[in-house]
Amino acid sequence: MLFSRDGLAWEEADYNPIIKPEPSIPWRSAIIYQLDVVPWKDALWMFFNAREGWRGGEERIGAVRMDLNGETPLFKLQKPFNKK
Repeated sequence: MLFSRDGLAWEEADYNPIIKPEPSIPWRSAIIYQLDVVPWKDALWMFFNAREGWRGGEERIGAVRMDLNGETPLFKLQKPFNKK
């Protein structure tokens, strides 16, 4: 995961990977991909695809939630980019 306060300068987040394969959790033991983060109410919801096994494993969809406690996690740019 990368983060940016202004949308121009990006840094790698300290908490990478956000979610990783776990051999102790069979349904997401091999591959996690295709992440999508959605803000809803006072939380961020991240949906992802996961696979049990490398070949021929079943595909599943998972979700994790991060409560925001009223904090704004995203910063919008003050003005749009100018195309040159």
